[in-house]
Amino acid sequence: MVEQKPFFLPYQVDFYLMLTEACPLRCEYCYIKDRDNPTRMSRDTMDLMMKKVQTKPRIIFFGGEPLLGIDDIKWFTEKYKDDVKVFQIVTSTFPKANFHELIENVIKPSSKPWELQLSFDGFEGSERKLVNTDPVAQQVYENILYTLEQGVKLQVRCVINDSNIYYFHDTYKQFKRMSEEYSGLFYADFTLVHETNLDSDFPEVLKRELGLILDDILTDESPFITAGLASMIGSILEDRKCMACNVGSEIIIRPNGDIYPCTMLSQYSEDFKMGHITDRELNTDIATDVHERPADCDTCDYNKYCFGGCRYERSYLGNLNEINLGYCEQTKTVVEALLAFRDKLYSDSCKNRDLIIERILRYRTWRSGMESTMDFEYMKFRGNQNAGIE
Repeated sequence: MVEQKPFFLPYQVDFYLMLTEACPLRCEYCYIKDRDNPTRMSRDTMDLMMKKVQTKPRIIFFGGEPLLGIDDIKWFTEKYKDDVKVFQIVTSTFPKANFHELIENVIKPSSKPWELQLSFDGFEGSERKLVNTDPVAQQVYENILYTLEQGVKLQVRCVINDSNIYYFHDTYKQFKRMSEEYSGLFYADFTLVHETNLDSDFPEVLKRELGLILDDILTDESPFITAGLASMIGSILEDRKCMACNVGSEIIIRPNGDIYPCTMLSQYSEDFKMGHITDRELNTDIATDVHERPADCDTCDYNKYCFGGCRYERSYLGNLNEINLGYCEQTKTVVEALLAFRDKLYSDSCKNRDLIIERILRYRTWRSGMESTMDFEYMKFRGNQNAGIE
């Protein structure tokens, strides 16, 4: 008798439950296709997923807007509170009433760790709008303050795009002020938008704005270093890859039960579908295949720092096996800024060197410690991005 292999692999611990793909917002850069579709993930699907996991997972409530399924979140977190290591939600904070219910009736009473991630692109140049085109920046900001006043820890994630790239440094400074005012509660990070048709001056503006941020870190007596920057700076200091793609290390389950290796690829094509929650086994080869870099990466001067770019962007251009020059320009800009930062850090004039390196090491120790508590060989897969791919 042939032994049935496990449905989910041991290193797959991050499970994105796309409770719905519906959303009350119409962010300009959002990749979710069907934001008017009210279909929600069934509780049977969630139960079946939990039966098939091999370890205590991190459950990420995702969408669309997961708050539209607040009743399902309450049901799931109560039923599986002893079977999940960490709960996370990625939310725009709309609808407001549902967000308040999440804070007051789910997160605050919970005995389990929660990671609350809010989407906020700053006040200037934000393209987050409601279906009726009303801007949402002020309301999201008020929801952030409400959360902090409740004593709930949160992370704000800002997507840097064509519209707000000019205010990148200003937004960073605003987040730094909030991290000081709400020390231990407010955290922030930045993500570069996944688009193929950015303005031609985007790399140049990115170079200027990121350079200002890195100069602040070098000269500030109490530098504000986001998790993303800490990770990239740490990698650059060790001369390793810093522009990562986690495709395949996570499991994404759409409302209908289809399973994908990436949130963005789940919206692009069924070619990337690994299976369905009711299947006997998954086609995990898909995750391995999409993790490969294009052959052209081998001759690039920056290949020691880059994993080959966003797989969604490469697919969107029509060929997963070809490089995306737009992403390449972003990567070169970021890497060059980080290398310049490294040179300044090790110069005789840098007074903050020991403090900055201590902060970077503290972040990496925390991250490594968090990963080592997992009940699976996480680093063999996630670690392949630095150890197994050269």
